[in-house]
Amino acid sequence: MDLGLAGKRALVTGSTAGIGAATVRELAAEGARVAVHGRNAERAEAIAADIRAAGGEAILALGDLSTRDGCNAVIAAVEAAFGGLDILVNNAGGSENPSRTWADVEWEDFLENFELNTGSAFRLIKHFLPGMKAQKWGRIIQFSSTGATMPAAHTEPSYNAVKASLITLTTSLSKTVARHGITVNCVTPGAVDTPVYRKFVTNLPPFQDKPIEEINRTLAKRWAIPAGHLGEPEDLAPAVAFLCSGQADWITGVNLRIDGGMSYFINT
Repeated sequence: MDLGLAGKRALVTGSTAGIGAATVRELAAEGARVAVHGRNAERAEAIAADIRAAGGEAILALGDLSTRDGCNAVIAAVEAAFGGLDILVNNAGGSENPSRTWADVEWEDFLENFELNTGSAFRLIKHFLPGMKAQKWGRIIQFSSTGATMPAAHTEPSYNAVKASLITLTTSLSKTVARHGITVNCVTPGAVDTPVYRKFVTNLPPFQDKPIEEINRTLAKRWAIPAGHLGEPEDLAPAVAFLCSGQADWITGVNLRIDGGMSYFINT
């Protein structure tokens, strides 16, 4: 299927590894002109070089999106190369300490996570949205987490709360800009085998001496994932590309769960 993305200008934040890297590669393969974002120039250039070697067009947009200056640096790089955006994928985020619980989380942790996850998305949306309105076309996608809709005990409360705010942001914005030809959607991954995930689980006391394959099998059972296994970044990227396409013109305000059936709610 031709998704009609040839020549579209796309920024995928947090695209030097994991889901972001898979997404920026997917969009480039569909013919989009992509900006690879990260805080490490060497890692970003490696992704961009792979895209160029495959015949795609990729530039770098470097900066720490949890700060205003870093966000402005990313915006400046995109504006200089593309003069605006057609597609904004707000994937950057996470938690500096996902092992925090209610016993040790502090208000400062909420603020830190808000800046990294929601603040970064908000700043980029505010800048690029006027251009999308002017051209009567745009795609904005946020990444949330299953922790936002079914948070468990003893999991990072500030991260879960902030990721939930991205779903609400998506719904609110989608209703505001739909008449301008702009869709706004959210993708909620389940348990996905990414470098960040591996760094976290391999440091947990029960798993420190275990191979990642054994850890993944154990956690897939513990989390009762109906598909029987964790996801891979490439399991999400095609769905993101579809939401960015013209075929998805009437899909907006959606929180699309891609989790191997992990979520047990009907639709949230």
